[in-house]
Amino acid sequence: MKLAERDAHLRELAGLLKATAAQGRGGLALLGGPVACGKTHLLATVCEEASAAGALVLRAVSSPAEEALPYGVLGQLLERVPLPAEVVDRVGRLAGYYDTGEPAGGLRPHDGPDHFTAQTLQEISRALLDLAARQPLLISVDDVHHADDESLRALLALARRTVAAPVLLVLTADEDPHSKPAFRNELLRLPHLRRFHVGPLSRTGVADLVRDRLGSTYEGLTDEFFQASGGNPGLLRALIEDHQVAGRVRRHGYGHAVLGQLCRWGETTREIAIALAVLGTDATPAALAELTGQPGDTVDHILEAMTAGGLLDNGAFRHPVAPRAVMADLTARQRGELHRAAARALRRLGARADAVARHLVAARHADPGAVHVLREAADLAEARGDDQVAVDCLGLALEACSAEPVRTAVRLRLFQSAWRSDDRSMPRHLGSVIEGAHAGHLEPGDAVTLVRQLLWLGRLDDASQVLAGLDSGRQPTNAKTAAVEQVHQWLSWAYPALAGRRRLAARPTAAPAALSETDPWLAQSACLADALTHARAGEVADRAVQVLGDLRMSRRSPWSEEAGLLALSVLLADGQHEETRRWCEEPRLMLSPGSAPRSRALALALKAEVSLRLGELTTAAEQAREALDLLSPDAWGVAVGLPLATLLLATARLGRFDEAAQYVTWSVPETLFRSRWGLAYLYARGHYYLATDHHRAALADFLACGDLLHSWGADVPGAVPWRTGAAEAWLRLGNHSQVKRLLYEQLGRPDAGVGHSRATALYVLAVAGPVGRRVQLLSEALELFEAAGDRYEQARVLTALSLAHHELDDRRRARMVFRRARHMAALCEAEPLCRLLLAVPEELRGGTAEPEPSQEATALTESEFRVAVLAVRGYTNREIANRLFVTASTVEQHLTRVYRKLGVKGRKELPADLEWSGTAASRSSQNAA
Repeated sequence: MKLAERDAHLRELAGLLKATAAQGRGGLALLGGPVACGKTHLLATVCEEASAAGALVLRAVSSPAEEALPYGVLGQLLERVPLPAEVVDRVGRLAGYYDTGEPAGGLRPHDGPDHFTAQTLQEISRALLDLAARQPLLISVDDVHHADDESLRALLALARRTVAAPVLLVLTADEDPHSKPAFRNELLRLPHLRRFHVGPLSRTGVADLVRDRLGSTYEGLTDEFFQASGGNPGLLRALIEDHQVAGRVRRHGYGHAVLGQLCRWGETTREIAIALAVLGTDATPAALAELTGQPGDTVDHILEAMTAGGLLDNGAFRHPVAPRAVMADLTARQRGELHRAAARALRRLGARADAVARHLVAARHADPGAVHVLREAADLAEARGDDQVAVDCLGLALEACSAEPVRTAVRLRLFQSAWRSDDRSMPRHLGSVIEGAHAGHLEPGDAVTLVRQLLWLGRLDDASQVLAGLDSGRQPTNAKTAAVEQVHQWLSWAYPALAGRRRLAARPTAAPAALSETDPWLAQSACLADALTHARAGEVADRAVQVLGDLRMSRRSPWSEEAGLLALSVLLADGQHEETRRWCEEPRLMLSPGSAPRSRALALALKAEVSLRLGELTTAAEQAREALDLLSPDAWGVAVGLPLATLLLATARLGRFDEAAQYVTWSVPETLFRSRWGLAYLYARGHYYLATDHHRAALADFLACGDLLHSWGADVPGAVPWRTGAAEAWLRLGNHSQVKRLLYEQLGRPDAGVGHSRATALYVLAVAGPVGRRVQLLSEALELFEAAGDRYEQARVLTALSLAHHELDDRRRARMVFRRARHMAALCEAEPLCRLLLAVPEELRGGTAEPEPSQEATALTESEFRVAVLAVRGYTNREIANRLFVTASTVEQHLTRVYRKLGVKGRKELPADLEWSGTAASRSSQNAA
């Protein structure tokens, strides 16, 4: 590799040699700089150019291995010098050399060294001066800092005696103030000394070498190579070769180059480098000193030197291949011992638990005293979402501890980590955890968490036993009593079959009970679940938003996932569909890439339910399928009823009956029907049977919902509206008395004043009743469905309302409502409804051609058009305001003017062709402009 950024050095040294020969003055040059920055290469180039110019070159190379060999360096220099016989004899007697008999009278080291006398040095100097008189003389010593002390004294003497002779002495040395300080200080005192700094290459120098070796096409690699090499020529050469061979940085190329340079730095530097590789991100000067046993100032000095030489950047290796190469150069036993030593050193320094645990895990060894460190490290790993690190720490803690209560707690944590990541190792830990719970080895908070997870997995009997153990505990405390009460509040909503006689009365919406004494997320879950149980979602909607906001900042508790799910369910039950969807899509919440798969699956399943309630059937089906794919069937447990119910209803309403039939035959756990998810599944399956004309099967599912709710004592406001489904099934079977009984019973319930359940009951009652009352009932149902934003149910009601107007001979209104029904059904992609609409009488359909835009429609302003079109699509005033970035009051004012201009009484009479009219009018106005 050519020399880069050394031209100035070469010119000055060549000039120094020329001046020495011409002026008869001695020259002394010291090439200093960090290790492995090209001093040797520069010196070799100088020697080659000097030899080519006719100079006599005497060379010597020092090495750590020969540092204890007296006169070793001087012997190398004098090998080719023809000394007089008396000098050879004197040197041999005084310095322990013997004559080899070679023609040149060369010298070789021998045992029994002695000191050179001044006379001997004078004779050697005279012989060198005789040589210099005949031709220029260059004496070079590479790595002089490794030379033996005797040779160093001789070199100093020669430097002084040749100051007036045409001899150039060139030395190279690393910039290490602690290396041979006496020699260095004496050398620096010589007046004719010239110092040259040979440091790492600049970015420009790196670019030149990359261009020279790889061509200008690869100049884009300059920054990468400069960062990885720090300008160190040896490392840069290895990087270029790696790119030529493999197109990447290799351990056998760049990594070995790092190892080779570390060997040149000496054993102490190598120890520091190994400590750096072992400690990794935990490597501080204090930690390095503690691990290696070196003084702090020594560590600081070596780090500075390695940084100056291009090996380190900000106290760390410049490329990850370097520490891997250093570690690979050790045996497995050495690596384990070093990691154990690193863990001890960091513990002595008071480092964070996760820093200590990282080395314990790497060493696969921990003593019982380190168990608490490993558990704390697992907490920290879970907090940042690194479940695999948490599992590694807990697994090692389990191996190290012997106390059974601690082992049970650690097993529970391992089970919970597997739970979050949908790991197949869940069953391996679960049996031991249950045994420990029965033995009373779990804290109350851990026990109630285990209850939730057992219920999710469908192990209701095991959960009941753990609950029984909590209820009959020998040491009732305030925290334990509060935890038991809160878990029963939650059970009353999620698993009413287990709440049984412990069903609790509704609690006020103030702060959850014993919030400071139990897990706050459990307390919040209990509060939200209690509100859902007693149909008080509106009262806790603000608390639900607060819970979701807090969830973005902390999800460490196993109950945080449940609290988030319940908070979304509260917003959904309160009719806040867009708000629910927004929170489901919150990047830092449950759907974020870093979230646990179970949390993401739950949020996506709820998002699918929102889409279903808004009549976005295709979207709902896609989201529900995606949610199901995120978890294995076993990991879904009984909660599979949530996405499965949505998928069943969506595909049935879309008319994809073959696909829906597959979901009906889906294998679900038997314990599903002892949870609230089972009710949702039965209700959805009943509607699938209705859509496919299996009326008795549908009736059986709806009545099964009622039987379960009655057996649980949970047939309360807000429960699944099974009566309306059963009434619709009885209507198909022709039993009108049962229809009326169930519908009046549904309408007489406390929660039937407003909302989706009342609208559905009114719709069925209208269809089952006389045509004279049908318009009134359907109009009220339509208003309720419009307020809820359910486009599918709006399309159903509009279809029935159109037929009712037709039977009452109000043909104009019938056609207007029909067009709205057809438009809404098309928006929902509800194929069965679309087919039903195609089957109505031709006079009701009014032809298939698009109507011309009415003069009334063209009279609307652009703002009024936008508001009216969104109203036709079924958006509520609040949703229209959000989409158009105006206030709800402005929307109301626009709609009032729209009603007046179109001559209609309200939203339900808006013509379905308004959207087309608005588009045409908008085009006309744009063309006019």
